[in-house]
Parts: sequence; structure tokens; C-alpha cells
Amino acid sequence: MGSILLQTILRITFGLIKKAIPKSVRLQELMREKESFIFQIRTKNGKGGYFELKNGQLSHSFKTHANPSFEQVWDNGFTAVKTMLSKDETDLLRAFEDGKYRMKGDFTIALWFNEVMKLAKP
Repeated sequence: MGSILLQTILRITFGLIKKAIPKSVRLQELMREKESFIFQIRTKNGKGGYFELKNGQLSHSFKTHANPSFEQVWDNGFTAVKTMLSKDETDLLRAFEDGKYRMKGDFTIALWFNEVMKLAKP
């Protein structure tokens, strides 16, 4: 069930970003700022998905990518969803410190994605 929740959050996230792009000059700039990348969020058992930025276009897949540019691997979907939906940004740091997820890859992509999410929130 946690994996389904995680995939639902990723789908909603993609929809929010796509809806916000035409309304935000800064989001449009961010879409052109990076060449291309794969940002993956998944559980240890491989459930989740990834976002791909390519030629200024953002897409989403529920598959896992063999070689993401940046990746978050969560213990389980429930922990991922609870942490990502928290209004307290320090919960993400606490989850990392507690070993509930790990990150690897180009951390500038995570910073890029964080800014995109802040701009896309309704």
C-alpha cells in the first residue's frame, strides 16, 4: 500500500509541476536551465518512479531507471510519503540521519527539484 501511495504522490507532483509551468516565468527558466537528467524516487523494493528532464520538457515514469542522475531510495513507501508531505522541512534531514533513506548522485538536481516543487505548490 505504501508503494501505491508513493506512486500516487509522484503522479500528483508531476501534474502540479506541469500545471504551474505556463504560469511561472521562473519555472520556465528552470526547465531550460539544466541540460537533461533523471531524478528517481523509489523504495528499497524498487517501487516508485522517476522524473526526466530532456530538452526543456519534463516527463514522468513509474518504472525504475538503471542509471539515474540523482536518486532517493526509501526504506518503504509510507515513510517516503509521510516525510515528503511534511510541512517541516527538517523531517527530511531527520529521516536521512535516521537511515530511512539514502541519496546518491548529483545533488544539484535535488536542489533544482526542491526549488521547482516550492514554485509548483498551489
